[in-house]
Amino acid sequence: MSLKTRNIFRDDRGQLLTLDLLVSLIPLVLILGISANAMTGSVNQVQEYIFVYDMQRGVNSAIDVIVKSPGTPVNWNISNSPEIAGLATYNLSTGLVVPNFLDVGKVVGMNNSHLSILLGGEIRGISYWNLNITGADNKSQGFFLNFTNGSRAEAKDLFVAERIAILKIEDIIGGLFDITHKNSETNCNTGGGQGKPSQYQFVFTVTASKLASMDFWMVAEVNDTNGPNSNWGIDVAPFIGDITSNCDDYYKIGQAGNADYSADLFKCTVGNPPYLPGSGQDEICDIDGAIPGGMVYKVKLDSYMAAGENRIFIYVGGDPKIDFDVYFIETPSGTTDTTVTPDLADPSIVKVRLEAGR
Repeated sequence: MSLKTRNIFRDDRGQLLTLDLLVSLIPLVLILGISANAMTGSVNQVQEYIFVYDMQRGVNSAIDVIVKSPGTPVNWNISNSPEIAGLATYNLSTGLVVPNFLDVGKVVGMNNSHLSILLGGEIRGISYWNLNITGADNKSQGFFLNFTNGSRAEAKDLFVAERIAILKIEDIIGGLFDITHKNSETNCNTGGGQGKPSQYQFVFTVTASKLASMDFWMVAEVNDTNGPNSNWGIDVAPFIGDITSNCDDYYKIGQAGNADYSADLFKCTVGNPPYLPGSGQDEICDIDGAIPGGMVYKVKLDSYMAAGENRIFIYVGGDPKIDFDVYFIETPSGTTDTTVTPDLADPSIVKVRLEAGR
């Protein structure tokens, strides 16, 4: 093979990458890198948007179910654990749902497991949620119920939805009205014998589930237009069982040391109120902030009650000219004494707030 021929072959081989070609590829590599990084950022943004949208949609859907649906089954608060825990009232006789009118029995039956199902907690990776129901009008100020799971401070993203609803917070299960100390009465159901405090009774039945989820209060409002009477007071003697027909025997049930009743439950007298409103006690004597010219007396009865029939005996002492009303009130467990009032037996406006975070 000649030299000339070898040179031709050498020239034909050439170089695969010249310096000029390498320099020209740099901008292309930069463009591809920047584009890939931008695409990665866009994908992350899209994923974050989808997460935010899904979470907020889930919270909105959950709170709408809570206030607008009776749940499944519709009477789950008295039947069994719900598949869906809606809180709206359902009229069993008409078959109609009342949206945004909450059933207090369902409200007190709500728990964190129900909320987790509503929010899809396991699917969405939710670690924190909170449902609270607070009074939103003048008469329900101070009312507050709260259901929470996890730590709000540790939630990286927080999603919130609020709705306005109506709730009959308390239920008046009975009452005794315009009762007084009548010395001349001999009927044990309306008054005591001569010189003895007048005696009244209230009989009611409560289920074990109600005892677990509700509180029971006795609220007495004294109507004394001349100002609180220092001799006025009520002794309350819870007693389960039969009562005697004889007035003297009936009175003995309330005496200290009797086998059926060991001591006075409570007395509310001017100048020596045992506990003031807001003290967290089960016995409240409200004089200064009570109705004009009177006092309000409250006793939490839970610890004196049992499932089944309960009888509350009331012994009335004081000026016979003074009359008062006694209400027996059923209210959600944990309600404070300052909130307990017959006014809340009427529907109140409440705010329902649901929070969730991961």
